[in-house]
Amino acid sequence: DYPPYSRLFILCDKSLIEDDLRNAFSPFGCIQDVWVVRDHANNNQSKGMAYLKFSKASSAAQAIEAMDGQILGDHQKSLKCMIAQSKNSTRRSNCIDEYDRARLFVVCPRDYTEEDLKEKFVEFGSIDYCQIVKDHTTKKSKGLGYVKFNKASAAAIALENCDASFRAVLAEPKSTKLPQSYGANTSAIAQKTIENLMLDSVKANGNRGSTKNGLRLFVIVSTKVTQEQLHRLFDIIPGMLSCKIKLNRQTGGSKGFGYVTYCSLAMAAYAREKLNGIEYPIGNKLIVK
Repeated sequence: DYPPYSRLFILCDKSLIEDDLRNAFSPFGCIQDVWVVRDHANNNQSKGMAYLKFSKASSAAQAIEAMDGQILGDHQKSLKCMIAQSKNSTRRSNCIDEYDRARLFVVCPRDYTEEDLKEKFVEFGSIDYCQIVKDHTTKKSKGLGYVKFNKASAAAIALENCDASFRAVLAEPKSTKLPQSYGANTSAIAQKTIENLMLDSVKANGNRGSTKNGLRLFVIVSTKVTQEQLHRLFDIIPGMLSCKIKLNRQTGGSKGFGYVTYCSLAMAAYAREKLNGIEYPIGNKLIVK
């Protein structure tokens, strides 16, 4: 879905049709599509569920906050509204938790404090907290931060309207956990595997993973981070040419590592400096080499 988190999954009364939903939700923004799920084996009767796609994520978020639990007209069943999973998502759940949509990951000047960050984003809505990402050794800012809003709609509005220099993206959920072998205290066996994978990359692509178009970085990331999420994270750094998570051929799931290529050695080095060691999501270390 584009933009992300702009499509609703709605549990509703079986008597509702597409026009009913379109009329009820149109005050929140431009609707691109409405689809009531029907049972083809039972005379195309509604299954009591529908998908509704907005042109903006902020419209979807505001619609949820206003319409969840409401009853339309004389219909018996109240609406249950949530953000639908992306069609390419590997999550088991059919919906996205609001917390996952209320937190932004941003690039900011290294001299910014949490209060500076709050001042820049408070115009978009009530803020729960701001956090500056710091180097674990020096305790100095890495020029990155998190902004957590109290409402998902405020985060979506900020994402759509904040200054482009912040390169804001939705943060990966806190609940996402790395496999044990990819934890902060990576085991010797796991580390050896990492080194072997990097060596294979160097042999296949030349000195230090460089290609004729730039430099390829090796990235270790949670197996629950999607291709789209990794792409949005590394696209914060200008000059990204490609981003690819390696998949298990049998299961189709992530192997927990991938490669990101930049147009120049300078941009690749900058990406490594900015992103290596950050907690993405919080509590899980991203490794960039």
